[in-house]
Amino acid sequence: MNFNSFMKIYGAEMNTAHGGLWGGRKKKQGAPIERDLFLDLEDLFHGCAKKIKISRKVMNEDGHTSSIRDTILTVNVKPGWTEGTKIIFSHVPADIVFVVRQKSHPRFERQNNDLIYTVHTSLKKVRCCSLKQPVKPIINASVSNEA
Repeated sequence: MNFNSFMKIYGAEMNTAHGGLWGGRKKKQGAPIERDLFLDLEDLFHGCAKKIKISRKVMNEDGHTSSIRDTILTVNVKPGWTEGTKIIFSHVPADIVFVVRQKSHPRFERQNNDLIYTVHTSLKKVRCCSLKQPVKPIINASVSNEA
């Protein structure tokens, strides 16, 4: 007699509450784990691949000891990503969510899709002359800004 035949005959009489015959031992997934992923402005502009090592403690088969297991995740950063972009890796114990955060840049400030460059100059230069200020760009090209 197979399981399906058994359940047809005796299934109505069996108590299957609280998880049925298997006692409700279904693996539950934990709450998502969120971590910040700090990226340079250049990485967000050009795109890149970031490798992140995840370590977690797991019980060994004997049930008394534990060991640490390492996993390496690769985040493929696409050009143009903004701060707050979420990357989700689905895993059995819990989902791992990386939230993109932008590191501060020495020359530029990003506002949405615009780069802001602040020039410090004297009032005299602004009043009497045309201001020519070379700007070292993020991409490999020369940019000249005339005010």
